[in-house]
Amino acid sequence: MKQTAITVIDDDMSARILLTSILRNLGYSDIRSLSDEEVARSTFENLKPGIVFLDIEMPACNGFDLMPRLREAHPGMFIVMVSAHTTMENVKRAMELGAGAFIAKPYAIGKVHDVIQKFNAATGEPPEARKTG
Repeated sequence: MKQTAITVIDDDMSARILLTSILRNLGYSDIRSLSDEEVARSTFENLKPGIVFLDIEMPACNGFDLMPRLREAHPGMFIVMVSAHTTMENVKRAMELGAGAFIAKPYAIGKVHDVIQKFNAATGEPPEARKTG
């Protein structure tokens, strides 16, 4: 089966672990988890994600500032902005910058599943073609 590569970018290790666990529970195995410091040093050429879960507020880099660089390196990627600070301003800005979705922390399996379904609908491929089971 085709496997979607997923990258999780967050400064909070426990948040990265939780989201990675949820994604594995949903059947995905090609998951890369990066701290904000790793991403701040990255040029993004080595990342080949179909989906990126990108935290907004991180000490080493800001998700809003990072999104254009990610888009430039990989124009077709589906970016999901995440934040513990879910304000209308954050959601609006994320969508204006081209995010495909927005998720509030803490992560809930139902919300992550909904975002994966939105990604599948946006790419036109059935969910079963995008994950391992």
